Amino acid sequence: MPIPRPTTADAPAMLEPDGWPGIEEDLVSDLAVTLRRTCAQLEDVGEACWEAGALFEDGRWQGPAGAAAAVRFEEILEQMRSVLAALALVTDWHFDVCEFVTEVKEDIFTGVLSTQALIEATREAQPEAVPPLIAAQHVSNILKVSGLGLHIGADGTVLLAEI
Repeated sequence: MPIPRPTTADAPAMLEPDGWPGIEEDLVSDLAVTLRRTCAQLEDVGEACWEAGALFEDGRWQGPAGAAAAVRFEEILEQMRSVLAALALVTDWHFDVCEFVTEVKEDIFTGVLSTQALIEATREAQPEAVPPLIAAQHVSNILKVSGLGLHIGADGTVLLAEI
């Protein structure tokens, strides 16, 4: 379930510009689930192919043509294993991105609500304290969004274990 963007009175000033991740974690999660399903289907196809390799093992296809076909068949199976491994990495990456985005959005959401509560508690007694509170939360949010970008990495790899 996506983390909602805070809608408190001062939230826009704490979130804009660049203080909220511009990615929908539920869409990334849906894609990861689809990729996982595709991976499972390809694994089933791979199993059927590997079972078909018995043709070369039980002596039904012998001689130079059988040997050449067996070599080529093994090359194709290796390519399929590589595709499956790459697809598994892409799937994991999507789940990781979803998790990281969710964590950052939760942190920002909580921070904005806490700051809003503090603003409401101090607005009448110390109105001059409100702009610095908003600015501090905005900077904190920008740092979290930037950290998310660094965490995911410019090349799409996950770089750090924790933000």
